[in-house]
Amino acid sequence: MMRLFFIFAVLLSVAFLTAGAQAGENQAYLSVLPTIPVMEGTREISESAILFDKPEGRIAQTFIYSEQADVPEILNFYTITLPQLGWKTVSKNTYVREGEKLSFLSLEDETADSRGTTLKVLLGPIQKN
Repeated sequence: MMRLFFIFAVLLSVAFLTAGAQAGENQAYLSVLPTIPVMEGTREISESAILFDKPEGRIAQTFIYSEQADVPEILNFYTITLPQLGWKTVSKNTYVREGEKLSFLSLEDETADSRGTTLKVLLGPIQKN
């Protein structure tokens, strides 16, 4: 009986690990910030991506676009997701980790006449005073 329970537990563990690995394989990440996930239903405008790697730290900018999701929905995704990746919330839509600051800026006012939602994603070194 114990042997049967052990085999069942191993098979169940393998099933969960396989499902988790498959979910991770489908997850998209920002091209210039490969540890930052792209929310399902949004896409990065990769041709707008900029990355500078300087001695003072990385400087990156890219844009996220969605036809369905609105600004609060996208920002809520990052509010929930980023702390799980080690980012600390320091103010609304701004996070810090390992000497870098990550910010999300809504371009809703600038794109009011177009369809969809656009957010600017900025990363830079934390300024030391």
